[in-house]
Amino acid sequence: MVKRLQAKILFYFFIIALVPIIIIASLAVIQSKKAVENGVTQDFKQIAEGLYANINRDVLKGFEDIELLATNPIIAVENIEAGEKREELFKLKQIFRVYEDITLIDVEGKVITSTDYNFRGAWRYKEGFQEALSGSSVISNVHIIPNPFKVIISFTAPVVDKDFNIIAVVSAQLNMENIWEITDSVKIGETGFSFVLDENYRIIAHPDKDRILSNVGEDVVMLISDKADFMKYTDNGDNIIGNYFLKDKHKDYRKLSAPSVGWTVMVVQNEKEIFSTVNELKNQIILFSALLLVIVILLSLSLSHSILKLIKGGK
Repeated sequence: MVKRLQAKILFYFFIIALVPIIIIASLAVIQSKKAVENGVTQDFKQIAEGLYANINRDVLKGFEDIELLATNPIIAVENIEAGEKREELFKLKQIFRVYEDITLIDVEGKVITSTDYNFRGAWRYKEGFQEALSGSSVISNVHIIPNPFKVIISFTAPVVDKDFNIIAVVSAQLNMENIWEITDSVKIGETGFSFVLDENYRIIAHPDKDRILSNVGEDVVMLISDKADFMKYTDNGDNIIGNYFLKDKHKDYRKLSAPSVGWTVMVVQNEKEIFSTVNELKNQIILFSALLLVIVILLSLSLSHSILKLIKGGK
């Protein structure tokens, strides 16, 4: 009878102490995890926005450079010899220092002259060439030139004479390594990095260069398409958390009258590393809760023993 009563007292004290400890410990872990996730994703969003601004600055410079090339007096005069135009293109290439090749093409799609002529194929079938003939300066999709192997984008603009007739098209190739220098500079912990997707969700900048021009997973595409607040997806078996910047998602960039790329800049990190501090906190809470339970059990035993003595004394 006495032992049963003591066991009941101990059980009730244990339950009264256990439930609040579990609730408080669980809430502490959940709130800590949520706070870390919110803080990290907001930080990543700011980093992604900064990267986009730097990348877009280089793209805008490409547009400015190609339009400057198109209005060069030697390039824009039709009766100047191809050799003289080629010398001028070489000078301009040395001044700009970032272009792999600068090519001048006639309205039929034939190359007039070039510094390197890294393009293989018929210009007249290229979309950028056709748009330039219609009077627009354009940027190409990111693509590969095979010999030598390089990943590039091209800026193309119409060359107009003094009577405002389009007499040629000029194109400059920018090596994507110039963009990769910007994105590869982002290193967060052991697993955090940035990468860039084009309008077709192909990877065009990534620390792992073997993934260049490959597609991201459908889960990433869905999150971007739905304009999710942040990213949470699985990549090669790892749980990834991050954030991104997309021009169409931000009204300040949608209002820009100047050309801007429709690329998505992402900053991500492995979930395990992000929540490593939370896991340490969880272990500390578990240890503290276990110690607290031991103390409660000892106090319960002592208290139950005292209560039993009072009961016995009352008899």
